[in-house]
Amino acid sequence: ADGSAPERAPSPLLDPATVRQVFAARAPALWRCVDPASESASRFIVEVAVQTSGRLRDVRVVAAAPAPKLEACVRKTLFRWRFPTFSGERPDGSTVEVVNLSVPVEVSD
Repeated sequence: ADGSAPERAPSPLLDPATVRQVFAARAPALWRCVDPASESASRFIVEVAVQTSGRLRDVRVVAAAPAPKLEACVRKTLFRWRFPTFSGERPDGSTVEVVNLSVPVEVSD
């Protein structure tokens, strides 16, 4: 044995509350994406597709008004983040490769 802690088996599915916790812990990284002059850009929804590896497959920003710079910055930031791994095994025996979730984001000063 190498003395490291035993690896925990991944959860079967990714819990949306866990994803929200990751966002809450790292929210300041998203604040730099928001133009302070744009009030509408301070609240938006991020749609993520998380793979079983904890890496993102896709990111989409849903904002009140089209915001290409906001979306580009959020995508670049989020693709660096890692989420908890999960096995994707459902109780019925089927498996899921990707979990799609929507997370509301509110940037405050």
